[in-house]
Amino acid sequence: MFKKSQSNSLEDIVKSSKFKRHSQNVEKILSTFDAVNEWADVIGFLTRLSKALSSSSHFKIIPHKLLITKRLAQCLNPALPSGVHQKTLEVYSIIFQTIGPEGLSKDLSLYSYGLFPLLQYSAMNVKPQLLNLYEKYYLPLGEYLKPCLKSFIIALLPGFEDEGNEYYEQTYNLMDKLCNIVGEEYFYHCLFLGIISSTSQRLYAFSYILKKFKKNYNFIYMTAKEESWQKYKYKVILIKNCIYIIYNQVIFIKN
Repeated sequence: MFKKSQSNSLEDIVKSSKFKRHSQNVEKILSTFDAVNEWADVIGFLTRLSKALSSSSHFKIIPHKLLITKRLAQCLNPALPSGVHQKTLEVYSIIFQTIGPEGLSKDLSLYSYGLFPLLQYSAMNVKPQLLNLYEKYYLPLGEYLKPCLKSFIIALLPGFEDEGNEYYEQTYNLMDKLCNIVGEEYFYHCLFLGIISSTSQRLYAFSYILKKFKKNYNFIYMTAKEESWQKYKYKVILIKNCIYIIYNQVIFIKN
C-alpha cells in the first residue's frame, strides 16, 4: 500500500549533523512550553514549532515525537480558545504531511489520543478543519485504520449532535467513506462496540443509523430475496439492538 522507504535508512538520517541540529532546535522550542502563561503564548509556541517542523520536512522524521504529541494534546485543552485549537491542527497537518501515510500508520495511536476527543467540545469553526484533517490524512490509511477504528468512530459521533449543524453532513459523508474503506461488516461491528462502551455517544450513533438506513428501510425489511436478507440481516440486528439499548437508557434516566 505504501511506497518503499527511501535509500537513506532511518539510522543514517538520525546520525546526520543536519538532523541533529534540527532535533536540537525542536527540543529548544519544546522547552519554552513550560514558560507559557496565557493563550497568546501558546500561539507563539505553536508558530515556532510549525516553522521548525515545516522547514525540515524533507527528513520525513519527527524528532521528540512523544513530547510533541503530549504538548499538542495539551494545546487542545477545552479551556483554550478556538484559535489555539486551529493552530494546533495546522501543526498536526505539517506532521502528517512530513511522515506520510506509512509513518502515520505506525504511530496512529500516538497522534490520535489528542485529536479524538476534540470534536466533542471544539468550536463551530474548528470542527470542519478537524474533519478535513481526518479525511485528508486518516482515510488514505485504509486497512491500517482497523486497530483504532472503534475509537475513531466514537470520535466522529459527536458530529451527529444536531442535524441542523453545518458539519453534520460532512461528518455523515466521512463516516460513509470510512465504512466503504474498512468494509460494512467490520465497520458496524466497531460501531456497535462503541455504542456498548460509550453511553454518552449512543444517541449520536442512533442519529447516524437512522439517517443511514432511512432511504432503504423498506427494502431491508420487505425484500423477499433470501440473499438480500443474508446480506442485510446484521444491519437489522444492529438497528434492533440500538433501539433496545437507547430505549432502556431513557427509561433508566426517567426512573
